[in-house]
Amino acid sequence: MPRLLLIFLLLAVPAHAALVSSWNFEEGTGTNADDSVSNFDCTLAGNATWGAGLIGATSLSLDGIGDSCDISAPNAALQPTAQLAISAWYAGTTTDTGGNDMINLSDHYGCRVETGGNVKVFYLESAGVWREHVASPAVNVLDGGAHHLLCQKTATALEVFVDGVARGSTAFTTAISYTGGGNFAIGKNPLTGNQDTNGRIDQVRFYDAAIDASTLASLLAEGASRKRQPIFFP
Repeated sequence: MPRLLLIFLLLAVPAHAALVSSWNFEEGTGTNADDSVSNFDCTLAGNATWGAGLIGATSLSLDGIGDSCDISAPNAALQPTAQLAISAWYAGTTTDTGGNDMINLSDHYGCRVETGGNVKVFYLESAGVWREHVASPAVNVLDGGAHHLLCQKTATALEVFVDGVARGSTAFTTAISYTGGGNFAIGKNPLTGNQDTNGRIDQVRFYDAAIDASTLASLLAEGASRKRQPIFFP
């Protein structure tokens, strides 16, 4: 089956995904990263700084020791219950002992690069009960090249796409629980000290539903001229 058709079939979701937030990390100076969609700006914390861009001129650069870009007490728009999608560009070679979190809302949901370089999406179903999907076949994005990661929850499953390639899914239909609240962070788990990202993160986008194939294609196209690894999308 042609790859393009395969991606369209795997991304056939009934809901229309609205872009809630977009952090492009193009400031290059200061401690504020602008959200160009909803004004949910995040604040650089720890030793977070600006690095060479994976897409544009600059990116969020993290050393894996308490660095992040934070939003305290996030708006309800960042707390969808049925579906969501997290898109990010990442480049790195090592992880913290528990992995590198691209986005984490106090363990209510997240997108994580694991210690071996594979990618995982997860969400909290109820107190102490998490649902997850780990990319399968496994990948290793810890090669220093720029990779596009898509972690999403559809109405029926959790899915991971790496560089446009579908990496399986696991069926779940339950809602995301936000009991207990918490903070939103790009680059770390706000609750622990062992999932702090080491590397660069760029062009982070958050949607209130799973995205479709045309949206994924546009995200991949942004990196076509800058990405050092091949993009597996026609």
